[in-house]
Amino acid sequence: EIFKEVFDAARMELTMAVAVEQFQSLTSRPKNDRGGRDKISKSD
Repeated sequence: EIFKEVFDAARMELTMAVAVEQFQSLTSRPKNDRGGRDKISKSD
């Protein structure tokens, strides 16, 4: 049971780390997308 608790805690930490990475990538992507669209529209 102790091992299961440790495993669950580690899995929760991993899930949180993945969620944070996904959130950061989502918040940083729109800026990059807008910048790319602006460059494309200017060149056109």
